[in-house]
Amino acid sequence: MKTIRALLPLLLALLSAASTAATEPDNPTLEFKRLDLLNKRTLRDVVVRSYDAKTDKFLVIAGGKAMTIPASLVPAPFADQLRQNAPASGGTVSSGTDPIPPPRTVTSSNTSPPATAPAPDASATAAAAHRAAAIDRALTFYRYEYVAGSAAMRVDSVKIDAEPARAVPGWSGRYRTLGKAYLELFDTKGWSATRAQSSFEIITEQKPDEPIVVIDFSRKS
Repeated sequence: MKTIRALLPLLLALLSAASTAATEPDNPTLEFKRLDLLNKRTLRDVVVRSYDAKTDKFLVIAGGKAMTIPASLVPAPFADQLRQNAPASGGTVSSGTDPIPPPRTVTSSNTSPPATAPAPDASATAAAAHRAAAIDRALTFYRYEYVAGSAAMRVDSVKIDAEPARAVPGWSGRYRTLGKAYLELFDTKGWSATRAQSSFEIITEQKPDEPIVVIDFSRKS
C-alpha cells in the first residue's frame, strides 16, 4: 500500500504530461481569439497575415479590421513564434523543401567599387501595407455585407483587383486605394449562377504608433 501511495504522484504527473502533449498543436497558430498586448490593449479574433522584418511589425486582422502591430508590443514568447511562422510581408511563403543556394562571388577586372543596393523606400512599404488593409476590408464587405439583389442571391466567390495605394495630398498617413471586385453569384431559388463586377474606393489612415484603420469605404458601381 505504501508503494502505491509513493508512485501515485508520479503516475498523475505522467498522465498530465500526456494530456498536455495530446492537446498542444505541432505548429504555433496564427489565429487568436484574444491577444493581450504589452501596452494594455486587448485584440479579439486576431489573424496574423504577415511579418515585415524591416520594420519589425505584424500585419493582422482584428475584429474584422486590418492593422499593423509592432512586434515589441507582443509578449515575448508569442512574438518570437510569430516572427518565425508568419508569412513575410511582400513575399511568398516557401515550402521549405528547396535548399538555399550559397552566395555567389562575382569578380571584376575593373577597380570600381561594387554597386550597393538602394535603401528600402519607406513610402513604398507604407503604401503596400495600406493596400493590403484595403483589400482585406473589400473582401469582408463583398463576402458578408454585399447585397446582391433578392434574398435568394448569395455570393459564392470574390476576387479583388486593387491598384497601388496612393497617398492622399494634404493628409499625412492617409492613403486611397481604388479597386474592382469580381463576384460569382448563385441564385438559391432559381438554381442559377451569374457573375457581377463592382468598383470601390477605400481610404485608410495610420497615425504614429497606431494601426492602420479604414476610415471610408464607398462603392463606385
